[in-house]
Amino acid sequence: MKIVAKVHGHVVSLMPDRREVFEVDVDEPITIRQLLRDHIGVNPMIFAAVLVDGTTQHLDYTLESDSELLLISPVAGG
Repeated sequence: MKIVAKVHGHVVSLMPDRREVFEVDVDEPITIRQLLRDHIGVNPMIFAAVLVDGTTQHLDYTLESDSELLLISPVAGG
């Protein structure tokens, strides 16, 4: 299955190669946590929220089909 992860906000600077879009092919169901840690190479805890196909999900949510993730940065500024 193909998973597309889009990064929104300032955490782009923490992503490998500062990429904003990642396309990952996996053969079996995988959690959001596993996807971020093992396939993208980033600490899952840096995101304030993760949306899967437009719905907020927790990091242990299992992705079972082609999905689009939106990875949201924490609010910053002062």
